[in-house]
Amino acid sequence: MLRKTKVATMALLASVMLLASPLMLVQGQTSTSSAQKMVWIAERANQQVQNLIDLINANEDAATKIADTGLTSDFNAAIDLYQTDGWENLEAAQEALAEDDYETASDCAVEALRVFREVYSSIHVIMDAANLE
Repeated sequence: MLRKTKVATMALLASVMLLASPLMLVQGQTSTSSAQKMVWIAERANQQVQNLIDLINANEDAATKIADTGLTSDFNAAIDLYQTDGWENLEAAQEALAEDDYETASDCAVEALRVFREVYSSIHVIMDAANLE
């Protein structure tokens, strides 16, 4: 099940990166719909990372295996990064979008996506090291 989730999430993150690349610029600002889509994609990526963390935290065997490999601090560091930099950038993107600052909303959403990708990747490296699927 984790394998399917991993593949689905990686596909989602890959599509996010493809969508993030060609931002349409209209006189120095991104269009409303592009900024809204970027924030929506960042929200979805946030949910995928949160689901992965919740899945691992709900499985006592997973926590034990992570601890046995000595990667608990790395796992906790990934969660901290997600909860600080990831959430902060997503919240900033949402606030900027509400204030019709589309360029800032897009920039913050892309930064949130970068953090979510890094955290998601780090957690999967930890899972591989702990022999979790």
